[in-house]
Amino acid sequence: MEFDPLLEALNERAKMVRNSLSLILPLAYEGDNRQQKSIKDLTHENTIFVWFQLLIHAIFRLPRTDVARKEMIHECERQYCGNSAQLAKINEFEKTYKPSDAIH
Repeated sequence: MEFDPLLEALNERAKMVRNSLSLILPLAYEGDNRQQKSIKDLTHENTIFVWFQLLIHAIFRLPRTDVARKEMIHECERQYCGNSAQLAKINEFEKTYKPSDAIH
């Protein structure tokens, strides 16, 4: 599958993040409870941020082909089946979209 190298890279990055967190977390538990909670929550937020950045990076690496656009439109139509307002927007996008309109 064409996503295997990307998934492997994401898994490697996840291992690196886990290893980094294992070094940071023991420091988070020194001191009073308020400090522990603050650092623990911040660590969780950082992990979410890293995963979000990896997702964005992965999305930008996806092929930008007409087939990919049609698959995305089909999935959107499937998700919004029965919602005429959203389906109208999807139809409008399908008719008027040009690759030059994309934000990079």
